[in-house]
Amino acid sequence: MYEQARFTVFAGSGGREFAERICAYLGIEPGASELIRFSEGNTFVRVDESVRDKDVFLVQPIGMAANDEFVEILFWLDAFKRASANRCTLIMPYFSYAKGDRKDEPRVSIRARVCAECMELAGCDHFMSMDLHSSQIQGFFKTPMDHLRAMPMLAEHVRRMGLGDAVVVSPNAGRVKMARKFAAELGCTTAIADKIRSGREESSEVLELIGDVAGRDAVIVDMLSSSGGTLVSLARCLKNRGAKRIFAALSHNVLSESGVKRIEESDIEKVISTDTVDNVNILGHDRFETISVAPLFAESIRRFYGGGSIDGMLSDMPACAWRGPSADLTAIKPKRSRPHRMRAASFRAGGTARYGKASKGRKRKEDIGDEEMDGSPARCAAGPGVPGRVRGRGKRARGGDAGRQRPPRHRRRL
Repeated sequence: MYEQARFTVFAGSGGREFAERICAYLGIEPGASELIRFSEGNTFVRVDESVRDKDVFLVQPIGMAANDEFVEILFWLDAFKRASANRCTLIMPYFSYAKGDRKDEPRVSIRARVCAECMELAGCDHFMSMDLHSSQIQGFFKTPMDHLRAMPMLAEHVRRMGLGDAVVVSPNAGRVKMARKFAAELGCTTAIADKIRSGREESSEVLELIGDVAGRDAVIVDMLSSSGGTLVSLARCLKNRGAKRIFAALSHNVLSESGVKRIEESDIEKVISTDTVDNVNILGHDRFETISVAPLFAESIRRFYGGGSIDGMLSDMPACAWRGPSADLTAIKPKRSRPHRMRAASFRAGGTARYGKASKGRKRKEDIGDEEMDGSPARCAAGPGVPGRVRGRGKRARGGDAGRQRPPRHRRRL
């Protein structure tokens, strides 16, 4: 589909299937790479194809094996930069260390900030993530970040389930805003739970429930769940208040084996989550249903590489997320930071690409001789590649004043 693409999508150890779904949407093959883990725990990465002057997209969540996946990201970014890649974009569907976003007690580390700085120092130029623990975490990153939302796709999936009189339940006060947006998509009301968590324990206890849930289908919406304790405790409280059926919608499913067992024994009928994390613990369990948000990230890549806007994707769900890629993908012309045009590329199996000769038309800046830069005084004064600007403190050249420059400050008339 992208026959003239000058970008490649690579996958880390935790994002192989997610990267394959992205590439299937874009109509390309994943980049060729190799990862080796030695017996003592050492990690070795290698890029098996040329990425010189290309835009690179690395797909790697920080999820089920957070430490290994984080270190692997640093090695991949360093390898791409040393291979002369043009821009490196990290597609991080889930950022586990985002939970460490503040210093809430003495002598603790702000882990999210440390990770952000390390990835930027390793060479990341752009980030894409989904449903961070808090939106303020974007401030830890000095480079641009696109923060996507899973709520529109989850709400659309719940709507297609055809629930009757439904109520959206927030598990705590911090998720009220998310629950209200979810309820607005479904056209129903909300309820709020008040819970307490002791120390650093992953489980919590629901103390009170605000809202009417009697005789209604309850949908619990939360960012993530690792132990399942909050979901099970809240489901028990909802059942005691007279809720008919209970569902849960999660942006990230990082449930452990014990958490999956706890959900299986609870009153929750179905847990709907996204595929931001490849969680093998939920495989073979009928109570868990997964929807793919890879089309959202693939469409973001398409718009970002083509110089388009992704503003509408930050809050709304594009129609192509359900219908597949749009018909005008081949018409996208990538926005390049270099002055030369793309070279033709033909993708083959394995993710490698061969490039033909440079296309005719605009010449490269390094191929333009001095005799071609003497056309106008403005271009001569500005130097190669900067048309219409005069050196020194002069303003943009206009008409016959192209060669004039303002006198030095000490010679100006007072």
